[in-house]
Amino acid sequence: MKYIFISLLVWLISINSYSKGLDLDISGDYTLVTYSGVPNEGDSSRSIIIEHAFTLRPSWLILDHWSLHSRLDFLSSQAQTEDGTINLRKNWKSGIAKVNDTFLSQLYLKYNYKYHGGHVGIKPLSFGLGITHNDDLTVPVANQVVDNSHPSLAYWFKLGSIKVETWHIYFKKNKLADKDTSYKAASSFKILYGGEDWALNYLYYKDLKFSAHNVFANKKTPWANTALELVFSSPLQGEDYTRSAALLTVDWNFNLAKNILQINNSFLYASGDVNSTNNIDESYSFSANKFSRDLFLRYSGNGKITNTMATSMKVSTSFLQNFVGSVSLLYAKAIQAEGKKDMGFELSTSVNYSFNERFSWFNQVNLVLPGNAAKAVWPKNSLGFYSVIAINF
Repeated sequence: MKYIFISLLVWLISINSYSKGLDLDISGDYTLVTYSGVPNEGDSSRSIIIEHAFTLRPSWLILDHWSLHSRLDFLSSQAQTEDGTINLRKNWKSGIAKVNDTFLSQLYLKYNYKYHGGHVGIKPLSFGLGITHNDDLTVPVANQVVDNSHPSLAYWFKLGSIKVETWHIYFKKNKLADKDTSYKAASSFKILYGGEDWALNYLYYKDLKFSAHNVFANKKTPWANTALELVFSSPLQGEDYTRSAALLTVDWNFNLAKNILQINNSFLYASGDVNSTNNIDESYSFSANKFSRDLFLRYSGNGKITNTMATSMKVSTSFLQNFVGSVSLLYAKAIQAEGKKDMGFELSTSVNYSFNERFSWFNQVNLVLPGNAAKAVWPKNSLGFYSVIAINF
């Protein structure tokens, strides 16, 4: 299947290279991330991890209402392991096509008219706050609830304030078996209803493993932006239980002394496994996304979140000319646990410098105060850092 899309890309480029009407637009970014790794149990030392990525996003306007979009990841991520060696992780990006060290993570033909449209190709399915479906390709496939690196066919149409989307996704039943070419299908149905400052959306998803119902609500006012996503899902093997998850985030905006003061309140819930239920896994996992990473920078990194309830408050303000500073406090606890449920607190402070819209430098220091339920991973208070340099063009 991937060779079909690569051949389609080469064919369209060759056809349009003779046309003066070809409208080519190329954007991209380079990101360098440095952060402290999790210390070993009983050892206060920690590794310094470095990850980087160089991405190009070419797009072509082929005809009126027809365009071709792609995403290429040229550099692999490098990480220093505990023994000091460099581990080259070529699958840091979730691409399905590989040409040496180049990964083709997106390639789709798009049709977009006023009241209807669609696409065919490799395009991430995103919804709401990204609990189960998000287009954050910096997250490894292993840390996603639903893998977005598969080809899909979609069609949408609009009726007033209502937009309806249908997706048909193709994926291998066993991705670890390279010779398995029998593609299976997943289906998704999305209803988007709303206006410029509010939204009420619904998504139904079903594949070989589970089916899920997602509900997303969003309301914007001059002083606050509130967003809520709820998910209920069940496996397809017949077990009688429902997985559930919720993510609520509220951004409060204030203008004090010509400096914008922003306060963010977030609440996260992911159902946990009931210990009294034998041989049934009732846990729910969040896909790693920008919301969960902001909420759990030190506790889970880019990993999945389950059996957890957490709340946080973050205060941000701008100062000087190009700086934004913030302070945040997180508290988390386990939902289903025998005796120990307190996971502790996480206090962080950060400064973001933006020279212009193309260059930014983010630095954050984190202090983890582990509770009784987190002592196995964090035996004592721990201080860490997180730094990101991003260049866009």
